[in-house]
Amino acid sequence: MKIQSIMMGICLIGNGQMVMAAPVTQNQPTQPSHEMCSVIPKGIFSYGYTDFNFDSTEGLNYLKFQGHSNLFSVGADNIELMPTLYAGVSLFQVNTSMDWQMAVIPGDDSSNSQNIQNNSIFGHVLKQFNSNFFVDVAGAYGRNRISSNVITINTPAPEFGSAIYHNDNWLAGVNGIYRQTYNQFDATASIGYLYSQINSPSYNFTVLSPATVLPVEPLTNEVSMITENLEIGDHIRPATRVFINGGLFQVVEFSNSRPVLFTPTVGVLPQLFVDQSGFRLGAGVGVNFHDLNFRLEEKYYNAGNVFTSWQTLATVQWMLD
Repeated sequence: MKIQSIMMGICLIGNGQMVMAAPVTQNQPTQPSHEMCSVIPKGIFSYGYTDFNFDSTEGLNYLKFQGHSNLFSVGADNIELMPTLYAGVSLFQVNTSMDWQMAVIPGDDSSNSQNIQNNSIFGHVLKQFNSNFFVDVAGAYGRNRISSNVITINTPAPEFGSAIYHNDNWLAGVNGIYRQTYNQFDATASIGYLYSQINSPSYNFTVLSPATVLPVEPLTNEVSMITENLEIGDHIRPATRVFINGGLFQVVEFSNSRPVLFTPTVGVLPQLFVDQSGFRLGAGVGVNFHDLNFRLEEKYYNAGNVFTSWQTLATVQWMLD
């Protein structure tokens, strides 16, 4: 049961910030399918770097943003609760920086720089029915600190504004996972459901000149989606595994509690707030060295051809038994 990026942010689905459990330590040599998988407790440390871009233009109106995020996580997995029932827990920190530009005609062009600091706890419980089939239930809670600076141009005097506020994010998901091995090859497929909720309280937006305080109403954003994922690996050497993976995600429900112009500002993972279905692709390599396992992966994420991102994710696991 290897924690890997089947769903992210958040902290996931295609972009590694939110992770769900996969059924086995996939960089280990394959086992006969009639045997139950070897489950060894392990510690996990991950680092991910993501570049992202959003571009939506219609006539003279446009909304664009671009930025990057750094993800750090540490945790433990394969904790046996009882035979064939296992759990894992991880702590995440995700720091996101973005710049965006917006024009709504008639109106003034504006630009924004924004920093979001997220701290989250993630947990999951995985049930092993046999060596091939697993069901995983996962959840996460996070706290965001959002700092935003805005400048409005095309006016007689540019206007500057800023705000600092906090909000909370919840994630919950369930996955059915199927794994099959054949000689040196392995394949893991999953289908799942992900629900995300962001709760932003009311806060004040301060315009510097003239000095004005503008109240911002509370906002609740809810997203649910269906995800399908597949990873295929080849143990080219006893301690080395190369792999490719991909997935689809379909937004089945998207709602905001009030009208908004720019929903990605409410959370650390903007891909969850653009209301677009899409796909992801990835490839990488895993290497075992004694009780350590190293995994390096590059992932591409595309939501409706308006949001795209590239992520590099490095993970180190060490066996605790």
